[in-house]
Amino acid sequence: MNYIIPVVIVFWVFRMAKNVLFWVYLWQLKEYHIGRFMDHFRTYRGRYLLVNSSNAVKIVLIRFLFVSSQANILVFILYGLEAGKALFDVLRGSLTRPVLTSKTLILLLGAMAVMLAIAGALFFFAGLRGNMFLVSLVVLDLISPILVSAVVLLFQPIAVFQRNRMIQKARVKRVGMNNLLVVGITGSYGKSSTKELLFHILSVKYKTLKTQKNNNSEVGISQTILQDLESEHEVFVSEMGAYNKGGIRLLASIAKPKIAVITGINEQHMATFGSQAKIAEGKYELVESLGENGVSIFNGFNSYCEKMYEKTRGEKRKISKGGDLWAENISITKDEISFLAVHKQGERADVRVQASGPLLENILLAQLAALEMGVGLKESADALSSFVGGLQVIKGINGADIINSSYSANPTGALADIDYMNLWQGKKIVVMPSLIELGSSSKEVHRRIGEKIGKTADLAIITTKDRFKEISEGAVAIGMKKDNIVLEERSGVILKTIQGIVKEGDVVLLEGRGPKGLLKLLS
Repeated sequence: MNYIIPVVIVFWVFRMAKNVLFWVYLWQLKEYHIGRFMDHFRTYRGRYLLVNSSNAVKIVLIRFLFVSSQANILVFILYGLEAGKALFDVLRGSLTRPVLTSKTLILLLGAMAVMLAIAGALFFFAGLRGNMFLVSLVVLDLISPILVSAVVLLFQPIAVFQRNRMIQKARVKRVGMNNLLVVGITGSYGKSSTKELLFHILSVKYKTLKTQKNNNSEVGISQTILQDLESEHEVFVSEMGAYNKGGIRLLASIAKPKIAVITGINEQHMATFGSQAKIAEGKYELVESLGENGVSIFNGFNSYCEKMYEKTRGEKRKISKGGDLWAENISITKDEISFLAVHKQGERADVRVQASGPLLENILLAQLAALEMGVGLKESADALSSFVGGLQVIKGINGADIINSSYSANPTGALADIDYMNLWQGKKIVVMPSLIELGSSSKEVHRRIGEKIGKTADLAIITTKDRFKEISEGAVAIGMKKDNIVLEERSGVILKTIQGIVKEGDVVLLEGRGPKGLLKLLS
């Protein structure tokens, strides 16, 4: 039976490679932020990564390896199955892995090197005889999340050093561009949409640069300045995000904005900020970082922004009825938003935007910011007539419409997206997970979401267990039948459920990161 251990080693290496890929992926997904990483284990899915039937079997197997010489056959079978599953995932393209960068490559190679080095040392001491080496392999498998995380954290000082060098280079380059006007955009929601709208408006008149996609961290902003910012650029529109107090202040010290736009504040990232007050204080750092001639623009329809507006002493503007800019004669259809933009000084302009979803406040914020740069309401309205964006709405199974809002989710966005479904006359189905990183506000937020679902939807499929109870309670309290709100995470089952009830004229909302491949199945 001496052949068993060498073959188990091969199987085990396949299994460890899959483990390392996953755990580096999770760290990358959480942006190497230890608070966000740890908060993941407060969710059902996070806990399941550690406490599951596979790990339970391995713990029992360790016991058998101590008492039975034949238990090595079980190890052979177990790791053979897991190696086969890893290979199957590779072949069908479903293997979970990080986006390959120089950092993730170093972490992957480093973690695998640590695993193999420890396994090699154990093999040297235990050899092929007995089951102690197999016990060691199983234990290494079980503690692989800790080992990979240790490699990530040990690498952090090097990553921080490199990050700080990049930040300093970006600051030097930015300081050398005295004529560059920078607009910083932050908030708990609506940052990316407002950035895209403002960029589209300003590009008609100025040579404008923006941060790409969701590159709103100190690394993303610094890379944009170093790699994309040119001497001919006149305006830089920078999205800014953070998970702790001090984060926005750091970003402002890099980009040095003259105009600050606060899109809105809610409970998103309360788990990392610690409280609602700290979230508001963290976002307000953008206003505090402006120079003497800076201008702050607030979403006056948001109560937290209204309080910020009231306490701001410098130049300030806000969108709200009776504020600096507001909308009248509003018409919102499935794929268009039109209204009359009204400025307090009397300027008016008809605005028509080809966009799906709840974007009215974002449009007004972009127009108000553009006014500060000499782009009048009529000029910005003309620019917006060629804008295409917002939520993706596509035709899906049985001719039903699929609203794809699966990029990310926050409380305000989720509620607005569910409201948006009211534009459809047919059946309305919501598919969404519980929201994450809401801290102590999580239960109350999910009850509110449940109430909105109960008022709007005919069926809700919740794909994670964490706050299903609160969502269900909220929906049922409004009058939704308990059978019409279900917990289901399997893509195939969700597809069959929806396929059996929808037709043309119905709508399905995919809110937040749902089961892998579900959008493809439905469309």
